Amino acid sequence: MKEKTIVFTHSSGLRSYDFPESEIEEVRRILDKCLKGELHAMTHTDEQGNNSIYPSVYLQNCHILIRDKTEIHIY
Repeated sequence: MKEKTIVFTHSSGLRSYDFPESEIEEVRRILDKCLKGELHAMTHTDEQGNNSIYPSVYLQNCHILIRDKTEIHIY
C-alpha cells in the first residue's frame, strides 16, 4: 500500500503523520474545511492508538506539505 506523508511546519516546530494514499481526498477535504474555519480541528490516530489534534488556528498558521512517503536509509 502506498502512503503519503503530511507535514505541518510551524514556528513552534514540525509535526507530521503518514496516511494511506487512498485517503488523500478525505484528508484534503478535512484540511480545506479547517483552513476555511468550517471545522475546529483535524484529528489523527496512529497505529499505536495515540491521538493527535491539529486545531484549525494552528493549521491556518502552518506551511502544509503533502508528499509521497519515502524511506531514508542512513549508512
